Amino acid sequence: MGNDAGTGRRTSAVDDHTKAFIGAREALHKALAIDADTGEVAWMQGIQQAIQSLGGLLKVHQGESEKAGGLLREITSTKPALVGEVDRLEREHIEMLHRSNAIEQEIERQLAFEEYKVELVRMEAEVLHAILHLHLLRTDWLLYEVYFRDEGGEEG
Repeated sequence: MGNDAGTGRRTSAVDDHTKAFIGAREALHKALAIDADTGEVAWMQGIQQAIQSLGGLLKVHQGESEKAGGLLREITSTKPALVGEVDRLEREHIEMLHRSNAIEQEIERQLAFEEYKVELVRMEAEVLHAILHLHLLRTDWLLYEVYFRDEGGEEG
């Protein structure tokens, strides 16, 4: 079937996005695991690099998934009952982008003024890390609902 080939390409693209996000999430996790006592500037720069990488991925992901013909539009056209879940993912995109930008700005400010509030940056980055993790879990569930759940079943 022609539709299956399209779904296969879509699944491959989703897998690529997911792998990139998992890599970015792991890089942020590793940066957070480093002891800031070994050097606050180096620690801040490590977090900054991880956040910049994640922010870049988020911008591309948001654009690709939310555009006309993108994955989220496909989900809502395939199963309109999932529109609320899709809306949630779109709100998470915005929240993650805002958080990554705010963390970047905070790190820039701290580096410029040499005033290091490591715990503040750590907590903000951990919250972003957790939201990303939840987002990936919700996306997996949504993809299962759209492409693998059989709507039939027993009549009750």
